[in-house]
Amino acid sequence: MTGQARRRGFTLIELILVMAVLVIAVAMTTPTLAYLFRGRLLGEEGRRLLALTRHARSQAVSLAVPMQIWIEPDTGQYGLQPDGGYATDDIETLEFTLANGITFGIDDSELGNDNRVTLRFLPDGSIDEKGAKSVTLDAKNGKSVALVLKGQTEGYVLEATGEEGL
Repeated sequence: MTGQARRRGFTLIELILVMAVLVIAVAMTTPTLAYLFRGRLLGEEGRRLLALTRHARSQAVSLAVPMQIWIEPDTGQYGLQPDGGYATDDIETLEFTLANGITFGIDDSELGNDNRVTLRFLPDGSIDEKGAKSVTLDAKNGKSVALVLKGQTEGYVLEATGEEGL
């Protein structure tokens, strides 16, 4: 057999070296990727909360029932339900929990007696002005986004705040 015929594949040492280089590359990029994904989680949570405000307003108008978004800053839970005594079988209630590492930043003056913050949407499409004017989502990495009431026509909008924002 000639030398050329024997040299068709890779040696075990070559494969081990390639695997070692790949492991080193992955180990060096993992912290950067983790930071990137944490930032994306904050944006996703903010967009989910914003979408919930739009859904609540739509439900209030279409069902002619006041709807409220409730937020529990201590547990990181929030959801949508009909306001007060309007509970019916055909109205769906929703409940969400914030992603790990994200917390609500709520001004204590916005808290009700039940340690909840509420955003209330009326059947005529308006937003109850007694509800919270802003809700902040804070991440451990210093980034934050705020859900801010801009007015009756615009409703709530998402604004980047904090160290770098979104």
